[in-house]
Amino acid sequence: MCLIEAIYCFIEVTQLKIGKMLKSKKFWYTMAGIITTFLSDTFGLEAEQVNNILMSIGALVLGQGISDSKDKK
Repeated sequence: MCLIEAIYCFIEVTQLKIGKMLKSKKFWYTMAGIITTFLSDTFGLEAEQVNNILMSIGALVLGQGISDSKDKK
C-alpha cells in the first residue's frame, strides 16, 4: 500500500467516524451542555441552574449509552 492510498483510507475512515458522531444523540446532548455552559451568562442562568441542566444532560448521555450498549448485543 502506497502512502497516497493510506491517506485516502484514513480520510474515508475519518469521514465515516465524523458522520456517525453527527448522528449520535450523545454527541448532541454533550454539545448542548457545552453551549449552555459557555452561554450561561448570556442566558442569565445562575450556577445552580447550569449545574441542574448539566446533570440532566449527563443523565441523558448515560441513559443513551446504556440503550446503545443493549442495542449492540
